[in-house]
Amino acid sequence: MRRLGVLAVSVLLAGCWQSKTDIYANVPTAAPFHPGKVASSSASGEQTHAVLGLERGGYRLTNDDHGSSDFGDSFILRFLPLAGAPPDIWAFDARDACKPADANCKTQQHYYGLVRLTPQGAELRNPDCPKTALLGARPDDFGACDFSSRTLLEKALLTLARAAWKPDIVYRYD
Repeated sequence: MRRLGVLAVSVLLAGCWQSKTDIYANVPTAAPFHPGKVASSSASGEQTHAVLGLERGGYRLTNDDHGSSDFGDSFILRFLPLAGAPPDIWAFDARDACKPADANCKTQQHYYGLVRLTPQGAELRNPDCPKTALLGARPDDFGACDFSSRTLLEKALLTLARAAWKPDIVYRYD
């Protein structure tokens, strides 16, 4: 499995929320973060470094761990306002920014979750599919929830946004 720091590991693990279609295709991307170098740490203590850059109305998060086999791998990120959520919480849409020679890359797969702004950066929360299957998602064979509509996805995201906040990843600007 490829890993782009802790973000890639988190969004690509079984249990994530996803869609094979771009649910937010016609929604403008918000820009709540400034570009720069970021360090991340997971709940398990794994630490990574990345560069967050603005790109075509969204962001690109690129692995900046020199010597890592995944150095230079990146994700395209969009941050979207979520009506009814606390003002510091945004939905995110992440997809792999594939290298031309990567035949196994899934550029059309969109991964969803929540991000909360903090004074130092952000906290990311990845949904757990099995706990949300009753919210309208279809679990696939790998334990990921596939959402077919924006309405169902946002209902599930709002439920998660209103729950006690426990981040899966903490990002801090370097």
